[in-house]
Amino acid sequence: MNHSTPTPEPSPLWRLAVVLSITIWVGSVHVAADVNVDVANVTASSGSTVPVPVDISNLSPEEIVSIEAFVTFDPAKVSYNNLSATGMLLESWATGSSGLLYSTVSSGPVLDTLKIAGAGLDTLETDGVLFNINFDVGMFYSSMTAALKLEHLLLNAGVPGATPGDGSIKLVGVDGSIEVQPGTMLALADLSATITDANENRTASVDQVPVRVSVNGQNESFDATETTTSSGVFTGTISTAFAMGSTPSGDGTVQLSVGDQVSLCFDDSLDASGNSVERCASSIFTGGTLGVVDATVVAGPTDTILVQLVDPDLNESITLAESVNISVRNDLSAETETIQLNETGVDTDTFAGRVFTVFGSGTTASGDSTIRVEKSDLLLVDYLDAADGTGAASSRLDTCTIIDPWGDASGNGSLRGFDAAEILAHAVGAAMLTGLDSLAANLDSEAPFGSITAFDASLVLQRRVGLIDRFPVQPLSSANHPPHLSGGPKRPVVNRRLALISSEGFWTVSLDDRSEIISGELLLTGFNGRVEMAPEAGGFLVSWRRQGEGTRIALAGSRPLQGSGELLRLYPQTSSSAEVLLSRATFNDGRIVGVVEVGSSGPGPRSFQLLPNVPNPFNPETVIGYALPRASEVQLEVFDALGRSVRILVPQRVQPVGTHRVRWDGRDGRGAPVASGIYFYRLKTPEFQAMQKMILVK
Repeated sequence: MNHSTPTPEPSPLWRLAVVLSITIWVGSVHVAADVNVDVANVTASSGSTVPVPVDISNLSPEEIVSIEAFVTFDPAKVSYNNLSATGMLLESWATGSSGLLYSTVSSGPVLDTLKIAGAGLDTLETDGVLFNINFDVGMFYSSMTAALKLEHLLLNAGVPGATPGDGSIKLVGVDGSIEVQPGTMLALADLSATITDANENRTASVDQVPVRVSVNGQNESFDATETTTSSGVFTGTISTAFAMGSTPSGDGTVQLSVGDQVSLCFDDSLDASGNSVERCASSIFTGGTLGVVDATVVAGPTDTILVQLVDPDLNESITLAESVNISVRNDLSAETETIQLNETGVDTDTFAGRVFTVFGSGTTASGDSTIRVEKSDLLLVDYLDAADGTGAASSRLDTCTIIDPWGDASGNGSLRGFDAAEILAHAVGAAMLTGLDSLAANLDSEAPFGSITAFDASLVLQRRVGLIDRFPVQPLSSANHPPHLSGGPKRPVVNRRLALISSEGFWTVSLDDRSEIISGELLLTGFNGRVEMAPEAGGFLVSWRRQGEGTRIALAGSRPLQGSGELLRLYPQTSSSAEVLLSRATFNDGRIVGVVEVGSSGPGPRSFQLLPNVPNPFNPETVIGYALPRASEVQLEVFDALGRSVRILVPQRVQPVGTHRVRWDGRDGRGAPVASGIYFYRLKTPEFQAMQKMILVK
C-alpha cells in the first residue's frame, strides 16, 4: 500500500484558518447554500496512472479557507500515487507559503482511505478543480470499475454546508475485431481467423485467444496464436469436411453441408466502452466446385488424346503441385486405362495428362496409358467428382470420337481429291456433311468448332499431293485439344483489294495480289449463271450454288497463284438488268479478306439494300455498302451490343440513286477506338430500315 507523507502537527497557518473560519461563520448570522464537492468519473487503461479531478461548485458568494476530504477506494483495483494541484484552485496551498495541503492513506480490512486536509490564507471564491488525485490502475483484462467514495467532507468549520459527490475509475480498452477467410467457400478449405485486439496481449510472451466455432448445433474450438510477441494480432485455422450424416462436436473438424454458415467468435474482454462483448465473423459454404473435364474432341488412330481437368477441390496445397487419377474407356471394346493428371503448376487448380492410341481391335496391356481404337469408336473420359457443388459425388464425362482417316469427307475410308469436292459442295450449301464425315472434313486449326470451309478442301488437296504430312487440326496447339495447351496469339488478317470488272459476255473477279491464296468463299448478289476459275487457276476446284438473290462460290487449290490478276470468271445465264454486287470475299479461312473496290455492274439498284460489311470480322476498319433505288434521305448509324449509339457514319441527308460505300475505322463519335466485340449498323430512310451485325476483333 502506498502512503504519502504522514500528517504533521497542525501549523500556525492551519490554526489561523480554523480561527478565521470560526470568526467569519460563527460570528455572523448567515445561512449559506450547500457547496458541491465532486470526485470525477474517469476512464483509464490497464496499468496506467490516471488523474481524478476533485472540483467545487456553487461556491459564490462563499469563501473557503480550509477543507477536509476522505476518499475510500479498493486497493485491489487501484493504488494512491499522489496529489497534484498545479494550475488548479489549491495550487497556492500545495506549493506556496500561504497555505498547507496534506494527504495520507490508512488501510482498512477491505477498503483504503485517502485523507486530505488543507488550509490557506488565499481564500477560494470561484468554482473549479481543487486538485487531482493520481491513482495507479492495476493490470486488468476485462471489465473493471473502481469506486471512489467521498466518505467525509468538511469545509471551513462546517459552514457553508457541503454536498459530496462520489466518483469512479472505469477501465476501458480498444475494440477488437475478427476476420474469417475465406468469407465464401466454393470448395472445402481450412477456415482461418485473424483477431486484432491489443488488450489480449497480456504477457511478454506469445499469447493465445480461444476461438469458438459453431454451425448447425455443432461446436468446435481452437486457439488463435499471437503472430509475434506483443503484436496484438492472433491467427489460427480449423479444417473442414463434408457433413456425412451426423455432425459430432469436439473432433476438431467442422462438418459442412451446402448453404451452411459457420460462425467464428471470440470474447473481446475489454472494448472501448469498458465492456466485455462477443465478436463474431462468418463464412458461407456454397458447396464444392463442379469439376470440368475436357478431352481432345476428335482423333485418328495413333493420335495422342489430351485430357484436362479443372477442379479447385483437388488443390489442397498452395505450395505443391498435386495429381489425380481418372479413367479413359473405349465404349465399344470396354478397354479401360487409368491415367494420372498432374497439376499444371503450383495452385493452378488445373490438371493435365494424355492417353495414346493405336489402331486395331481388342485391348492393350493394362497400365500402359494406351488404348486400341478403330473408326467410329467413342472414348469416354470419366472423372468422379467427390464434391460437385451439391455436397454429393457425381461423374463428370467428356468424349473423344475416333475418325479414320482425316479428310475423308465422302466416308469411303480413303483420302482422295473427291473429298475436296465434297467439302466445296458443303461450303456453298449444295451438299450437307454430317456425323463422322463432318468431323473428318473439318481440318483447320480451329476445328471442330469452326465451320467447314473451302480452306478445308484446300488442305485435302495439299495432303494428297504431299505438301503437308498432317492436318492443322492434329497438333496439340489446335482448338481440337483442351485449352490449356491450345490457343496463342490471334492470327493476323490481311486485306487484299478486289474488283468485279465487266467484260464482253462475262464478269471478272480480280485481285491486286493472288499470292498465298489457296481457298476462298465469295457471295454475289444479283448473279445467276456459271462460274469458272480463271485460265491461270486450272489446278483449282470451284463449286457454286444459287441461293435466293445471291450465288455462293467456294474454291480450293493445293498451290497458290502469283501476282495480281484474274481469279474467277462469271458467265450470266441470261441477260439481266439486275445489279451485280460482290458482297463478301474471304480467303484461306478468313486469314485474307477481300476489300471490294468496284462492286457492281449494270444499271442502278432496283430496291433498297443494306449490304454485309467487308471484311467481317474486321480490324481495324471495314466498308459498309448500301443501295438506293432513288434519291432518299439517309442516316447510317453504328450501335454497340447494348443498343447504345456509337457513331453516326452518315448524318441525315439526301443521297442520290446508286450504290454507296462508307468506311468505318472502329472509332466512336469522339474519335476514340472502341473495344472488340459485336456491333450493329442501321440504315434508315423514310421508306426503308435495315440492320446488320459486324464483329471487331483486335
